[in-house]
Amino acid sequence: RLADAVATRLRTSGVVGRAVTLKVRFGDFSTITRSATVDGGIGSGHQLAKICRDLLDHVDLSAGVRLLGVGVAQLGESGGSQQLSLDDLLEPEETDRADGWVQAEEAIDAVRARFGAASVGPASLAGPDGIRVARRGQQQWGPDEDR
Repeated sequence: RLADAVATRLRTSGVVGRAVTLKVRFGDFSTITRSATVDGGIGSGHQLAKICRDLLDHVDLSAGVRLLGVGVAQLGESGGSQQLSLDDLLEPEETDRADGWVQAEEAIDAVRARFGAASVGPASLAGPDGIRVARRGQQQWGPDEDR
């Protein structure tokens, strides 16, 4: 959910980022950050979530998590120059899969632009009342005030 929200804001602004940051605050209020830098720009929620999962795999969460945050830095124009990689030639199925995600996210952005933010979202957010979309100013997690 966090990666999707960040990626949507990146695409809406027409930018991509190179540095992905994961912030974890534990139950005792101690806070750590972990970051990774990617070769090309990232603007995909799928790619962003994968990087954050990899970063989170190296964090001991046994103390309990109070806050989790995702951020992107080193912003640049989307569609600008991109470093080509020979890895794309070696693993065409990965490239095809990434292209599919780009097309899917473009379609999601178009649907949200036309029908609103609550029209499409991760299946894990769907409930009997539809998709629970956190609006600006609302808390991201926990109980809703109206429920």
